[in-house]
Amino acid sequence: MATSMASTVSAIDTTEEGAKTFAEKMNDRFQNPENEYKVETRWWLAEGSHTDETLRESIKELHDYGIGAVEFVTLDESAYLDDATYAWGSEEWIHDSHLIVEECNKYGMGVSFTSGTHWASANLTTINPDEEKASQELSYTTIDVSSGQKYDGKLILPELPGTATKADLVKVTVAKKASTDGKVTNLDQNSMQDITSMVAQQADGSYNIQYTAPQDGDYTVFAFWQHGTSETYKPASTGEAYTINYFSKEGANALIEYWNEHVLDESLKQLIKENGDVSLYMDSLELSPHGVNTTGNLWCSNYLEEFQNRRGYDLTPYLPLIITPGFAVHTEKNYIYNLEGNSDLCTSILNDVFQTNTELYMENCLDVLRDWCHEFGMTLRAEPAYGQMFDITQPIKSVDYVEAESWEFGCEPEKFRSQAGAAHLYDKTYSSETGALLSHNYTQSNNDWRQVYYTQFASGVQRTILHGYSSAYGPEQNVQWPGYEGMQTVFSDRFNKRQPNSIDYADLNQHLARTQKVLRQGVPQMDIGILRTDYYWNCLQCFQGFDYSQNVLRRHEGIYWQDMTLQDAGYTYDYFSPVLLQDQDITCENGLVQADGVGYQALIVYQEELPYESAQVLYEWAKNGLPVVIIDGPTQEQMRNSIVKTNESAAITTGFNDGKDKELASVMEQLKTLDTVAVVETQAEAYDALVGLGVHPRAEYTESNNNLMSVMRKDDDATYLYLYNYMYTENENYKGQVSVDGIYQPYVLDTWSGEVTEVGDFAYENGRTILNVDLAPGDIMVFALDPNDQAAKTVVSSTNVDKVVIEDGSPMMYVPSTGEASIAYSNGTSYTTSVTVPEDITLDTWNLTVQDWKPGEKVTRTEDRGLGYTTTEVTYDTNKVDINVGETELIPWKDIPSVGEKVSGVGTYTTSFTLPENWNTKNNGLIFQVDSMNGGTAAVTVNGQKVAVNMDNCTADISKAVQPGENTIEVRVTSSLRNRMIDVGYSGWMMGTPDIDNYGMEGTATLQTYSKVTATDKSILNSVITYAENAKASGEYDNAIESVQKSFDAALENA
Repeated sequence: MATSMASTVSAIDTTEEGAKTFAEKMNDRFQNPENEYKVETRWWLAEGSHTDETLRESIKELHDYGIGAVEFVTLDESAYLDDATYAWGSEEWIHDSHLIVEECNKYGMGVSFTSGTHWASANLTTINPDEEKASQELSYTTIDVSSGQKYDGKLILPELPGTATKADLVKVTVAKKASTDGKVTNLDQNSMQDITSMVAQQADGSYNIQYTAPQDGDYTVFAFWQHGTSETYKPASTGEAYTINYFSKEGANALIEYWNEHVLDESLKQLIKENGDVSLYMDSLELSPHGVNTTGNLWCSNYLEEFQNRRGYDLTPYLPLIITPGFAVHTEKNYIYNLEGNSDLCTSILNDVFQTNTELYMENCLDVLRDWCHEFGMTLRAEPAYGQMFDITQPIKSVDYVEAESWEFGCEPEKFRSQAGAAHLYDKTYSSETGALLSHNYTQSNNDWRQVYYTQFASGVQRTILHGYSSAYGPEQNVQWPGYEGMQTVFSDRFNKRQPNSIDYADLNQHLARTQKVLRQGVPQMDIGILRTDYYWNCLQCFQGFDYSQNVLRRHEGIYWQDMTLQDAGYTYDYFSPVLLQDQDITCENGLVQADGVGYQALIVYQEELPYESAQVLYEWAKNGLPVVIIDGPTQEQMRNSIVKTNESAAITTGFNDGKDKELASVMEQLKTLDTVAVVETQAEAYDALVGLGVHPRAEYTESNNNLMSVMRKDDDATYLYLYNYMYTENENYKGQVSVDGIYQPYVLDTWSGEVTEVGDFAYENGRTILNVDLAPGDIMVFALDPNDQAAKTVVSSTNVDKVVIEDGSPMMYVPSTGEASIAYSNGTSYTTSVTVPEDITLDTWNLTVQDWKPGEKVTRTEDRGLGYTTTEVTYDTNKVDINVGETELIPWKDIPSVGEKVSGVGTYTTSFTLPENWNTKNNGLIFQVDSMNGGTAAVTVNGQKVAVNMDNCTADISKAVQPGENTIEVRVTSSLRNRMIDVGYSGWMMGTPDIDNYGMEGTATLQTYSKVTATDKSILNSVITYAENAKASGEYDNAIESVQKSFDAALENA
């Protein structure tokens, strides 16, 4: 009978047709993902100076790489180009914008416009700082008045920034100075008052005040002024493009008016409609006040009225408390005034300001722009909130797509979780601008970037936007080899044809597209929501998190929720503001938050702050079955850099100046009495509390581990489980089990090849499906789980079997070595057979040719569109020179004398091997495995046939491409440009020149053999054999003619 097969079975009682149907459905779904699921890229343009030829060439290049959409942005080349001709807002820029959309439509690619020139803000050439449409700030001047003294004179005007020409008086207040430590002045709360009525405007427009200080101490008179920030970005056709006002609808409406009048003509509107995937994109909030006398606060003319209406009290007397001079984006805030003996009230007032800022940003900017985009078929994508004093999660409701970035978030799941919570609650696609690192351009291996992608996926991200792409051509004065940079040289990276690994981008991006499509199926399934408010998220942590030694995840630490027990057990969790509980669109049914969506099984409260209204909602939800865990003891969270916040206990204040702390305490007291609520002292106790409440991970690790992170998605016809072994520098595979809630028939989707395989070795236990995991460091795997099928028996253990799959309805064992192979079924039966497996083959002799990529000749391209000028752009060819190394060991290229340390490029390794003439391609298999490819991309070809290669674990199953006798194998491995850029003296590494990198294959290359053995159910066959033996013994055999006897004997012997 058969002599080959391995470790787990599937639905024996399920028909082959049924199993095939699910596998075929998965194959159809993921083999060739649509453009909307593909990797996208930011495209840095040299203003409008690219020729049409270059634009068309670039879009085709991106399409051929498997890029699904572009977000194009103009970079400032005004030192070399005429603003009126080429800058943002010019005819050339608008022409290029139309052409880009038109070309993308040809390839089915999506497009994103930026909301202004540069990237940092929404800005316009048609406004000036003196208008409410433009970004405004609140400045202040002071007059000190000693005890009992009188001041009679002019209010001091603020020094105006940039081109601002006027300052409007907002309010005048006064306060007594109670004490000071030289940095912070404490004010007497009872002395703080609005004295604007004492001010008189003079005929010349100046303001006078008469004020006499009481006898009880020294006072300060504060005059608060509104004026434009004069924040401007280049390039712009008028020379300046001013940031709009994000707090006033006048800003958003000005942007809309400009686009309607100057950009969105009927032809472009039609192109947008035809495309169907066009967005307006807004980057992170790199907005700053710029006044010398700034309070550090952005402003609008009706801010105080809005504050009063939203918060229920007048902010005017407390305006000195919001002064933080020298404000700049991504810097720590240093407030120079506090309340004597009542710093908690000061904190609450500031939180009220931040919450008001958040609401104004949402309602007057994001909501307005989103609704306008929808009028003509566009969507709004944004990196909302961070960089300003806004809550990190609430604005996510106001955008169509929410985006993070590797620059600010690093490679830390904790940071991505800060936005993932609201993205999950509102079912928003979550993207990340990926690749921006300081002083890392051209330095990273492709594997470095893959680990960033995978970490982001494990953290909730579903859409990768590369940072970024630039065309080869650019202005002659600003182009060197290997081509036009676009983005500043200090920022990585350039994912384009100048990179040697670009020759494998199509394969790599197909793998990523399949993964991203998995992560966008159905709805997310998260276990725990952790309530967390952060009004100044993560600023100044942007330089941490990428290098392995500095990575919090891989040091096995947390940032906000600092205990790792939940993650190690398999719980998935993320963060969102408790304010969201008050949103009518967020519901709880059957003990699940957003039951038809993300389905949080429990909420955790650990921060001191919890709004009273949110606590009321939480109490109602818990009363109706939602499990809640409250951390009643002290906790710490790292806010940014060395700033650590200590929470004395959960939910002890509303966080706002609303006078509702007592009401909150009453609700919390009631909440803690419910059976669905567990109260513990430490984060470490949360695990036992959740288990005690009956809350288990949907994908639970059967043993706690520091290797895996998971993502689960649930669709009508399938549930998907993404697993990532994030400890990518370890040497050994992670081997363990994941227990998935529910009964499924599991399949594995190979995201590199697109193949779908039915799993045979798994188990059912207590209503859960137990999956076996064998995952290399830095590798990912995807299970597709069929909820409409289950196995009658499964393979629960095995010996000398790597895995068991279902082929043609039968369990197939993959046996790695000669000897006895056996499997045990869940019904108590087993199967054992002796298997002869061919010996592994060591490939120790290789011929190597390294294609060395180095600077080539300058190439010039011109264009005359008949507008009275000629556009010229240049690039430099890459000179690709073959170095014939000959036979070599698998050592880094830098250690090969004929190659050396300067070379970057592509290495092609060839060798041959011989298989025995009786090699059976149906029953025998062969896996190519090499110890390391040093982070490069790779392609494997056997006998002229290309096979899929897993670039993460450096393997390729070449079974279908081999033949008996002699075979040839070619392995092509790429490098980064690092070593060559060191050689040419690249100027972009402000943090120091990197070390020479290792390239190429290294270590031992092996062809690992296996045999495939079908585990046949012999129960029927044994009955037939027994019948035949009985027939022979009964004499019936003797009556048959001789030829029949011989046939009978042969059949019985071979049975």
